[in-house]
Order: sequence, then C-alpha cells, then structure tokens
Amino acid sequence: MLQGAQASVVKVGPKDAEVIIYGNPLFEYAYYRAAYCGMARGLLALLGARAVHIKVTHLDHVRCEHTVRFSWV
Repeated sequence: MLQGAQASVVKVGPKDAEVIIYGNPLFEYAYYRAAYCGMARGLLALLGARAVHIKVTHLDHVRCEHTVRFSWV
C-alpha cells in the first residue's frame, strides 16, 4: 500500500505510535484511508496486539504528507 512512498514511525507513548507517510497521493480518498486503517488493524493483530484506536490525524494533500495514529493493548 506504500509502493513509491516513504514512511516513518514515531513512538508517542507506551502503546501509541504515529506513522508519517510521505509521497502517497492516494490518501486524498476516504476509501483509501479506511483501507489503510484496516490493513494496520490486521497487521497489529498478526503481531498479537488489539488495536484500540487507528485514525488519520493529519492530511496535507499539497505536500503529500499524512499522519496516522495507532493505539493498542
């Protein structure tokens, strides 16, 4: 889902992280954002964690920079 883009992960709490995605213009579409959050929920389940909250918190369509925040237990 990030082919051609870059991502960085920043830990913001004991069970919270933010993923900053650069260069993916598809985040402009609500359907793609929902699919990305579903993919992230599935990835956390594979790692043995239950996602409590996954939300796109920042959208910048001009610079193609988007932030997604994750919380898990």
